[in-house]
Amino acid sequence: MAGRYFPAIGALYILKGSILLENDCLAEAEQVLTEGLDLVRWTGDEVAPKKGYTSLARLRAIQGDRPATMETVKTLEDTWPRCSLRPGLAPPPIDAPLAR
Repeated sequence: MAGRYFPAIGALYILKGSILLENDCLAEAEQVLTEGLDLVRWTGDEVAPKKGYTSLARLRAIQGDRPATMETVKTLEDTWPRCSLRPGLAPPPIDAPLAR
């Protein structure tokens, strides 16, 4: 597979970046997360980008960069359709009564 594109590698980069973030290796985590997100952008994978953007938003918040945090959260919201918040279930109707 040398020289061939392997889509799952992006998800592995995101996982590594998340681990680096948990271990307080912020500079390396940022580089690995952004590279992973670039690799999974067009793969159709829904889980890896959610994890990647969530970790990147946490990283930006830790760095104290509020505008970058909000931009990352906006990107996450744009790539995370409402119905995927509840996998396997349709979103509730807008006028549905609240559960008590």
